[in-house]
Amino acid sequence: MSDEPEIFAIAVRAFADRGFAGTTFAQMEEELGVSAGALAERYGSLDRLWELAVLEAFNQHHDLVFNRCAAVFASHAREIDRLEQLIAIFIESAGEHPELQRVIDHEGAHESPRVDTIFQHVVAPLIDAFRPMVDSLVTAREIRPISDREVFFLIANGAAAVHALAPLSARFDERAGAFDAGEYARSVARLIVAGLRLPDRRGGRGSITSL
Repeated sequence: MSDEPEIFAIAVRAFADRGFAGTTFAQMEEELGVSAGALAERYGSLDRLWELAVLEAFNQHHDLVFNRCAAVFASHAREIDRLEQLIAIFIESAGEHPELQRVIDHEGAHESPRVDTIFQHVVAPLIDAFRPMVDSLVTAREIRPISDREVFFLIANGAAAVHALAPLSARFDERAGAFDAGEYARSVARLIVAGLRLPDRRGGRGSITSL
Protein backbone atom coordinates (compact mmCIF):
# COMPACT_ATOMS: atom_id res chain seq x y z
CA MET A 1 0.00 0.00 0.00
CA SER A 2 1.23 3.52 -0.81
CA ASP A 3 2.48 5.87 1.88
CA GLU A 4 -0.15 8.19 3.30
CA PRO A 5 1.39 11.43 1.96
CA GLU A 6 1.14 10.01 -1.58
CA ILE A 7 -2.46 8.92 -1.00
CA PHE A 8 -3.39 12.32 0.38
CA ALA A 9 -1.71 14.17 -2.51
CA ILE A 10 -3.57 12.10 -5.10
CA ALA A 11 -6.82 12.44 -3.18
CA VAL A 12 -6.57 16.24 -2.92
CA ARG A 13 -5.76 16.50 -6.61
CA ALA A 14 -8.75 14.30 -7.46
CA PHE A 15 -11.10 16.31 -5.25
CA ALA A 16 -9.76 19.54 -6.76
CA ASP A 17 -10.20 18.36 -10.34
CA ARG A 18 -13.50 16.48 -10.05
CA GLY A 19 -15.04 17.59 -6.78
CA PHE A 20 -16.19 15.18 -4.08
CA ALA A 21 -19.26 14.13 -6.06
CA GLY A 22 -17.18 13.21 -9.10
CA THR A 23 -14.48 11.28 -7.26
CA THR A 24 -14.39 7.57 -6.41
CA PHE A 25 -12.08 5.23 -4.58
CA ALA A 26 -11.70 3.25 -7.81
CA GLN A 27 -10.24 6.24 -9.67
CA MET A 28 -7.64 6.85 -6.99
CA GLU A 29 -6.83 3.16 -6.59
CA GLU A 30 -6.11 2.95 -10.31
CA GLU A 31 -3.79 5.96 -10.12
CA LEU A 32 -2.05 4.56 -7.06
CA GLY A 33 -1.76 1.12 -8.61
CA VAL A 34 -3.34 -0.63 -5.63
CA SER A 35 -5.99 -3.33 -5.51
CA ALA A 36 -9.69 -2.54 -5.67
CA GLY A 37 -11.12 -1.93 -2.23
CA ALA A 38 -7.77 -1.05 -0.64
CA LEU A 39 -8.71 2.56 0.12
CA ALA A 40 -12.16 1.67 1.41
CA GLU A 41 -10.60 -0.88 3.73
CA ARG A 42 -8.06 1.66 4.99
CA TYR A 43 -10.30 4.73 5.37
CA GLY A 44 -13.80 3.33 5.58
CA SER A 45 -15.50 6.00 3.50
CA LEU A 46 -14.75 8.62 0.88
CA ASP A 47 -15.96 11.27 3.33
CA ARG A 48 -13.30 10.21 5.82
CA LEU A 49 -10.53 10.30 3.22
CA TRP A 50 -11.69 13.73 2.03
CA GLU A 51 -11.57 15.13 5.56
CA LEU A 52 -8.17 13.67 6.38
CA ALA A 53 -6.49 14.55 3.09
CA VAL A 54 -7.98 18.02 2.60
CA LEU A 55 -7.46 19.19 6.18
CA GLU A 56 -3.88 17.93 6.18
CA ALA A 57 -3.19 19.83 2.96
CA PHE A 58 -4.72 23.02 4.33
CA ASN A 59 -2.88 22.67 7.64
CA GLN A 60 0.43 22.40 5.80
CA HIS A 61 -0.43 25.42 3.68
CA HIS A 62 -1.48 27.45 6.74
CA ASP A 63 1.83 26.62 8.42
CA LEU A 64 3.65 27.85 5.32
CA VAL A 65 1.69 31.11 5.21
CA PHE A 66 1.97 31.83 8.94
CA ASN A 67 5.70 31.13 8.92
CA ARG A 68 6.12 33.74 6.19
CA CYS A 69 3.87 36.16 8.03
CA ALA A 70 5.68 35.82 11.36
CA ALA A 71 8.39 38.31 10.44
CA VAL A 72 5.77 40.82 9.31
CA PHE A 73 3.78 40.50 12.53
CA ALA A 74 7.01 41.02 14.51
CA SER A 75 8.29 43.96 12.47
CA HIS A 76 8.20 47.60 13.58
CA ALA A 77 6.61 48.79 10.33
CA ARG A 78 3.41 50.78 10.51
CA GLU A 79 0.39 48.56 11.02
CA ILE A 80 -1.18 49.65 7.73
CA ASP A 81 2.00 48.67 5.87
CA ARG A 82 2.14 45.33 7.65
CA LEU A 83 -1.44 44.63 6.59
CA GLU A 84 -0.49 45.25 2.97
CA GLN A 85 2.49 42.93 3.25
CA LEU A 86 0.38 40.17 4.85
CA ILE A 87 -2.21 40.36 2.09
CA ALA A 88 0.53 40.09 -0.54
CA ILE A 89 2.05 37.06 1.21
CA PHE A 90 -1.29 35.29 1.34
CA ILE A 91 -2.11 35.95 -2.32
CA GLU A 92 1.31 34.86 -3.58
CA SER A 93 1.42 31.78 -1.33
CA ALA A 94 -1.91 30.59 -2.73
CA GLY A 95 -0.11 29.97 -6.01
CA GLU A 96 1.94 27.18 -4.46
CA HIS A 97 -1.17 25.08 -3.82
CA PRO A 98 -3.81 26.16 -6.36
CA GLU A 99 -5.61 22.84 -5.94
CA LEU A 100 -6.80 23.96 -2.50
CA GLN A 101 -8.64 26.91 -4.01
CA ARG A 102 -10.33 24.54 -6.45
CA VAL A 103 -11.43 22.28 -3.58
CA ILE A 104 -13.09 25.29 -1.94
CA ASP A 105 -14.74 26.29 -5.23
CA HIS A 106 -16.16 22.80 -5.75
CA GLU A 107 -17.45 22.26 -2.24
CA GLY A 108 -18.48 25.83 -1.50
CA ALA A 109 -21.01 25.77 -4.33
CA HIS A 110 -23.14 22.96 -2.85
CA GLU A 111 -24.60 22.49 0.61
CA SER A 112 -22.93 19.61 2.47
CA PRO A 113 -21.12 18.84 5.73
CA ARG A 114 -17.88 19.58 3.86
CA VAL A 115 -18.83 23.25 3.68
CA ASP A 116 -18.96 23.33 7.48
CA THR A 117 -15.58 21.60 7.66
CA ILE A 118 -14.00 24.11 5.28
CA PHE A 119 -15.49 27.08 7.10
CA GLN A 120 -14.63 25.91 10.62
CA HIS A 121 -11.15 24.53 9.96
CA VAL A 122 -9.91 26.56 6.99
CA VAL A 123 -11.70 29.89 6.58
CA ALA A 124 -12.40 30.97 10.17
CA PRO A 125 -8.85 30.37 11.51
CA LEU A 126 -7.33 32.46 8.71
CA ILE A 127 -9.72 35.35 9.27
CA ASP A 128 -9.27 35.15 13.05
CA ALA A 129 -5.50 35.48 12.62
CA PHE A 130 -5.79 38.78 10.76
CA ARG A 131 -8.90 40.19 12.46
CA PRO A 132 -7.09 41.88 15.39
CA MET A 133 -4.90 43.92 13.03
CA VAL A 134 -7.88 44.89 10.90
CA ASP A 135 -9.94 45.89 13.97
CA SER A 136 -7.03 47.91 15.33
CA LEU A 137 -6.79 49.87 12.08
CA VAL A 138 -10.55 50.43 12.03
CA THR A 139 -10.49 51.68 15.63
CA ALA A 140 -7.63 54.03 14.73
CA ARG A 141 -9.75 55.29 11.82
CA GLU A 142 -7.09 54.41 9.29
CA ILE A 143 -9.30 52.04 7.28
CA ARG A 144 -13.00 51.51 6.70
CA PRO A 145 -14.76 48.67 8.53
CA ILE A 146 -14.62 45.41 6.56
CA SER A 147 -16.62 42.30 7.36
CA ASP A 148 -15.29 38.76 7.54
CA ARG A 149 -17.23 37.89 4.40
CA GLU A 150 -15.63 40.77 2.53
CA VAL A 151 -12.16 39.78 3.75
CA PHE A 152 -12.58 36.23 2.51
CA PHE A 153 -14.26 36.83 -0.84
CA LEU A 154 -12.19 39.88 -1.72
CA ILE A 155 -8.79 38.43 -0.85
CA ALA A 156 -8.83 34.66 -0.33
CA ASN A 157 -11.45 33.71 -2.86
CA GLY A 158 -11.11 36.73 -5.11
CA ALA A 159 -7.54 37.90 -5.60
CA ALA A 160 -6.05 34.45 -4.94
CA ALA A 161 -8.35 32.77 -7.46
CA VAL A 162 -5.97 33.77 -10.24
CA HIS A 163 -3.86 30.74 -9.33
CA ALA A 164 -6.73 28.25 -9.40
CA LEU A 165 -7.89 29.66 -12.74
CA ALA A 166 -4.47 29.63 -14.39
CA PRO A 167 -5.72 28.76 -17.92
CA LEU A 168 -8.14 31.71 -17.82
CA SER A 169 -5.45 33.97 -16.35
CA ALA A 170 -3.12 33.05 -19.21
CA ARG A 171 -5.62 34.52 -21.68
CA PHE A 172 -4.78 37.95 -20.27
CA ASP A 173 -1.11 37.70 -21.21
CA GLU A 174 -1.56 39.53 -24.53
CA ARG A 175 -3.36 42.38 -22.76
CA ALA A 176 -1.44 42.58 -19.50
CA GLY A 177 1.86 40.81 -20.10
CA ALA A 178 3.10 37.54 -18.68
CA PHE A 179 1.87 36.73 -15.20
CA ASP A 180 4.28 37.46 -12.35
CA ALA A 181 2.94 36.01 -9.10
CA GLY A 182 4.94 38.29 -6.82
CA GLU A 183 4.17 41.51 -8.68
CA TYR A 184 0.50 40.56 -8.99
CA ALA A 185 0.26 39.90 -5.23
CA ARG A 186 1.93 43.19 -4.32
CA SER A 187 -0.16 45.18 -6.80
CA VAL A 188 -3.46 43.70 -5.63
CA ALA A 189 -2.48 44.19 -1.97
CA ARG A 190 -1.75 47.86 -2.68
CA LEU A 191 -5.12 48.28 -4.39
CA ILE A 192 -7.02 46.61 -1.56
CA VAL A 193 -5.36 48.66 1.16
CA ALA A 194 -5.73 51.88 -0.85
CA GLY A 195 -9.45 51.19 -1.17
CA LEU A 196 -9.80 50.55 2.55
CA ARG A 197 -7.94 53.65 3.70
CA LEU A 198 -9.91 56.58 5.02
CA PRO A 199 -9.09 60.11 3.82
CA ASP A 200 -6.58 61.88 6.06
CA ARG A 201 -7.39 65.10 7.88
CA ARG A 202 -6.25 67.19 4.92
CA GLY A 203 -8.96 65.66 2.77
CA GLY A 204 -6.72 63.34 0.78
CA ARG A 205 -5.78 59.73 1.17
CA GLY A 206 -3.14 58.73 3.65
CA SER A 207 0.13 57.86 2.02
CA ILE A 208 1.04 54.24 1.31
CA THR A 209 4.77 53.92 1.43
CA SER A 210 4.90 51.06 -1.05
CA LEU A 211 2.94 52.84 -3.77
